[in-house]
Amino acid sequence: MAQQRTQFDLMHPLFQTMKEHKLPTTQRMLLLGLFRFMDGHGVCYPSYRALMDETGLSRQAIATNLKKLVAAGWLEYETGDKSLSQANTYYLNLEKLGFTVDNTVVPLPSRSKYIAVDGSEWDCAADYWKHRQQH
Repeated sequence: MAQQRTQFDLMHPLFQTMKEHKLPTTQRMLLLGLFRFMDGHGVCYPSYRALMDETGLSRQAIATNLKKLVAAGWLEYETGDKSLSQANTYYLNLEKLGFTVDNTVVPLPSRSKYIAVDGSEWDCAADYWKHRQQH
């Protein structure tokens, strides 16, 4: 059985690691935006539009900072098939982000579900984006 984690348990290591590495604000915002969409294994599928809405960054700022974060080992990504309207698949480096990798990150219990733009309800944002990627 997975250990219950609090918001502090999840966010403290992330903020502490970003602080220790003196990441620029735009890279911090992008990591936080990706973190919001990831599943328990550090994988997520948000579109650029979703990342722009989540972070307030421009498309160019996201593209530029993704390259910097990849080069520094914070994440990897695979380009989605644009002919199928697929978003990129992002793999966040949970260990570098300050999380132990011997188990998955357990989503926090929520009083409400994630409501997607199309009105559908999901347990978490990662489930919605995974579904969109597969269809």
